[in-house]
Amino acid sequence: MTFRRSDGTLVDHPITRGRGEAEGVDSVTSFTGQAFWAPADVQPLLVVPAGFSVLLPEVAWEFSEKTPTLSAEGMLQGAVLQFGEGRVAAFGEALPCSAPSSGERNASPWG
Repeated sequence: MTFRRSDGTLVDHPITRGRGEAEGVDSVTSFTGQAFWAPADVQPLLVVPAGFSVLLPEVAWEFSEKTPTLSAEGMLQGAVLQFGEGRVAAFGEALPCSAPSSGERNASPWG
């Protein structure tokens, strides 16, 4: 799933804008993960659109046609919260916190 500024699933926020145009983010791609509901004082960053579901297996990673599902529309996959003089950031997907890398110093394709 790709969250995009153009469709509102990537929310306009100082974090997504960066310090200038060169640092701005127009999209974030998520490959798996979780979605969550958050309290009203949280600032959303990644909002799940219609058409996605949360799977609720009894045993982790064991899915069947009978696995209960829940609509994920409007849930979050990324959000921030003011805390003291800083922010707490929560994400339901680890990969957006990585960056593809092709440098020789990095043995992994992910930075």
